[in-house]
Amino acid sequence: MYPIGPGRYYAYALQVTPGYCGMTLVEHGGSQVGVSSHFGFVPEAGLSAAVLTNVSRVPADVIWQGAVNTALGLPLEQAPPVPPGVDLEPGELAQYQGAYGSDEGGNARVFLEGDVLKVTTEGETLALTPVGDHTFTYVSRARARTLKFVWHDQEGCWMLFAGLRMHRKLPGAGEVPQ
Repeated sequence: MYPIGPGRYYAYALQVTPGYCGMTLVEHGGSQVGVSSHFGFVPEAGLSAAVLTNVSRVPADVIWQGAVNTALGLPLEQAPPVPPGVDLEPGELAQYQGAYGSDEGGNARVFLEGDVLKVTTEGETLALTPVGDHTFTYVSRARARTLKFVWHDQEGCWMLFAGLRMHRKLPGAGEVPQ
């Protein structure tokens, strides 16, 4: 398993969240033009659930989480905890700026607005909270999301891991104008 954020891991195209109310969430989902889906299971409970829609950009993961919570007898709005933020100076934040893209879609633009690092992705512009080693969180569609920047000692930040996809820093995408 590869860590993709505090308390979350990537394993064979699945997001794994151990320690969710004493259990493990294993899930995967996504959206393309005309469809949104999310599926997963909780091995300790013998529970599997899937959400399939024929509409783009539906928060299928939030619906899935609610269904799993209901089946487990948890509050509907229960979600994996959001890790506490850490402080970074604006100079440290600037090194993450750039445009990131993937042939699979899901491009992102990361930029500084004042002293706040922000991301524009899927039509939303959201503030990023640093939570650890090149790792940030943001809240979109009522669910905490994680961005992990991949670092190379000589080249600096060269890739962004988001939504279970790798997004390469696009050429010439150092400083991004606001």
